[in-house]
Amino acid sequence: MDRTPPAPAPEVVARPWFLRLASRVVASGTTGVAVLAAIGWDDDGQPVLSWPRLGWSMLGMAVALTVGYLGSRPRVQVDPAGVLVVNLIGGRHVPWSAVRAVRLDGTRCARLQTVGGAELRLDAVRRIDREYATDAVTRLRDLLAASRARGS
Repeated sequence: MDRTPPAPAPEVVARPWFLRLASRVVASGTTGVAVLAAIGWDDDGQPVLSWPRLGWSMLGMAVALTVGYLGSRPRVQVDPAGVLVVNLIGGRHVPWSAVRAVRLDGTRCARLQTVGGAELRLDAVRRIDREYATDAVTRLRDLLAASRARGS
């Protein structure tokens, strides 16, 4: 019985450092405010829980979860077949044969240039992350060169 080896797991090349940190801080702060908003005090200084306060608190928790999720979503994954770009909204897999270059110049985010002339923004590689962003772009360029050397 022939067994084929499993396909290699995709490698995560980049995740936004500052965006994840900022979203976690905002989500934590929103959670704290939501918990405090749920508690009210009566004239005697005793805590009182009411349905309207609880409703606003739940809304705050939903905002915190959304911010936390969106901050952790962007990433760039590579596998032998190509690059998977997951941005804040949407994602796209680009085969190595369709990638022309990876740029990080003057814009807020790195860009993946395709052979067809289109540019795909990489939300996971942001200029504000400085060395992390340049390392990610260098790594992507090295992987692009390796895929071209393989002839894929």
